[in-house]
Amino acid sequence: MLKEFADQSTIHGLHYVSNTKSHWIERVFWSLCCIMSWLGSVWLMMKSWESYRTNAISFVVETTSLEFQTTFPGVSVCETDNAANVQKLSTKIFGNNQDFNYDEIVREIAYFKGTSYYINEFCITGQYNCPTTNFSELAVSVRNPCDSVFLHCTWNNKRHFDCCKHFIRTETEIGICYTLTMANESPNSDDYINMYSNRSTGPSNLLIKLLSSSQVYIHSVVDVPYYNTISTDILPATLGIFKQHKFFYQ
Repeated sequence: MLKEFADQSTIHGLHYVSNTKSHWIERVFWSLCCIMSWLGSVWLMMKSWESYRTNAISFVVETTSLEFQTTFPGVSVCETDNAANVQKLSTKIFGNNQDFNYDEIVREIAYFKGTSYYINEFCITGQYNCPTTNFSELAVSVRNPCDSVFLHCTWNNKRHFDCCKHFIRTETEIGICYTLTMANESPNSDDYINMYSNRSTGPSNLLIKLLSSSQVYIHSVVDVPYYNTISTDILPATLGIFKQHKFFYQ
């Protein structure tokens, strides 16, 4: 019976011990291996049981994370288009020409988005007589001023504040943006916004209503929007549509 058990067993090594066709030295070797592995397993189980009784591991909830103070992330609003101003500047530069390519050239100058197809196609080739200097002034003349970008700003659902006083104009590689961060807030100001959050204040929230097509960037307090900002940190703002976004930082 033992031989049949060893022959059919899935325990590694036993069928080598019971195999009568194997050399006796091989059978002795496998017998020693099986005995040593069994003894080692018993020893490990005994040591584990002893460690459990004398030095058990306790799992508890870490409470130090409950005492926190974090800042609200930086928020930047960057206008993405202004069709009326684009058309006005296009008419001023190129005249009353109905070719929409002129509008696209002005739009690529004022609202750089990483590509410049129309500039390469019509300006670089010399097909159109395009502007070659003062690109910053052209971009500023197309983009809306701050008070035409923002309509209303509310902090923590109860405090209304002047958007253009706290959203600071910022020059970025994608153009002019307006940025709100804790770094721009002065505690000595009578209009100071405390952007810290802790257990007593709870999570903060910001409501902004915009007047123009824009993108809202979420970033650290020392950062600014840039061309390669990951898409999950960019919120497109569409006219006539209300969107609510929640962010959780660890």
